Amino acid sequence: MDRYDISYAREHLDELVDRARRGEDVTIHDPRRGDMKLVPASQAARQRIVFGQWKHLPEIPEERLLAPLSEDEVSWLSGETSETEP
Repeated sequence: MDRYDISYAREHLDELVDRARRGEDVTIHDPRRGDMKLVPASQAARQRIVFGQWKHLPEIPEERLLAPLSEDEVSWLSGETSETEP
């Protein structure tokens, strides 16, 4: 993986874009913003989609999702109570 400073990336953007398009790992470092990875948009879209990533979560019935909140839930969400209180 190649890592380039932000000032170099500004001056050589065309070169870095071509390298990323060919599949090379291109990382750009900015001291204020941290590291960023330059990838083709089609590859970035594929990386975000992970099928089945939520299948471990319990299934909630639709009627529960659409039901109004209880008084306990409203007070917890508003910060009046917390789960650590007895």
